[in-house]
Amino acid sequence: RQIRVVDKQTGALLWNREMQSPVFTVVFSPSGEHLVTAHITGRIVLWDARTGHYIRDLHRIRDWYYTPMDIAFTSTGLVTWGGFLMDTTTREQIVEFDSHEERVHAVSTSKDGKALLTSGWDGRVVLRELYYGGKVTELYKDENEEYVYCATFSPDEKRIAIGGSDNKIRLINLEG
Repeated sequence: RQIRVVDKQTGALLWNREMQSPVFTVVFSPSGEHLVTAHITGRIVLWDARTGHYIRDLHRIRDWYYTPMDIAFTSTGLVTWGGFLMDTTTREQIVEFDSHEERVHAVSTSKDGKALLTSGWDGRVVLRELYYGGKVTELYKDENEEYVYCATFSPDEKRIAIGGSDNKIRLINLEG
């Protein structure tokens, strides 16, 4: 029920905020200026990362079941938690995705912020180009439709790692 920001060098507490509900996830913007949090109540909040001051609510999800477990920023500062891209300044939804039939559990962006990797409870991992026409590629589909909890790019972005409810870790080569 707290958000704490600590100086990496000294370990000193920079700021601390008591919350009224548990925080599911927290993420810094690429510039380090902002912090976005998702709370069990479905509240998605934008903070000033340096001071801890509240900026604005970005969204409120009515059903806690759909509260995001993961949030990611693109290189241009747009934020996503699975179903769409949002401008944090205007709260405008730039584009909505329909790549998953069930809840999106995790999101990850490429280093350049031009590709989005999503994994969901429908057993699928989807790669979406965010620019250049938005090509969508299904990279993985579990034959038993087991939940896929996480997927991430390797540092060189030539592979992805996938983890799910079947207790297995899979590596997928993105190059041919």
